[in-house]
Amino acid sequence: MALKPEIQYIGQFYVHGSEAKAVEVKEVEKKSEYKLPLHRFENVQKIHVDPLAVCSIVLAVAMLVCMVACTMQIPTAWEELEEVNRYVYNLEAIHRQRVSEYRSSYDLEEVRTRAEAMGMIPASQAKTMELTVTIPEPKAGPTLWEDFVWFMEGLFA
Repeated sequence: MALKPEIQYIGQFYVHGSEAKAVEVKEVEKKSEYKLPLHRFENVQKIHVDPLAVCSIVLAVAMLVCMVACTMQIPTAWEELEEVNRYVYNLEAIHRQRVSEYRSSYDLEEVRTRAEAMGMIPASQAKTMELTVTIPEPKAGPTLWEDFVWFMEGLFA
């Protein structure tokens, strides 16, 4: 059988066990030769950063760099466009000049005499032949409705 603790009554209050206070052991502080200032370590603040946020910021900076690089190339592109437009305008001017020279420089009678000298004959003197060709009517294919019905039958078969 186990012994039951004695119940002691002091005044009218119930007290378990003895009234002796537990002795606290004080730890002896080790003193080092070098002492660092404590206020530096007390003010350290930790910041938690989301990796997704960091990646999105890096991506945004990369896109900004690309946009700036592209905007730096815009004046060069405008200069190239103006140069190409000038080239096209010069080509169109040369084309208009040559067309006008061509249309004004030939004589129809001279062309006719040269062609007849090469062996051309008038259309009325040319031999003609007539051919008759009969083309059979193609077989009628399925209508749009028949194609739709065939598709639905295949879909739900």
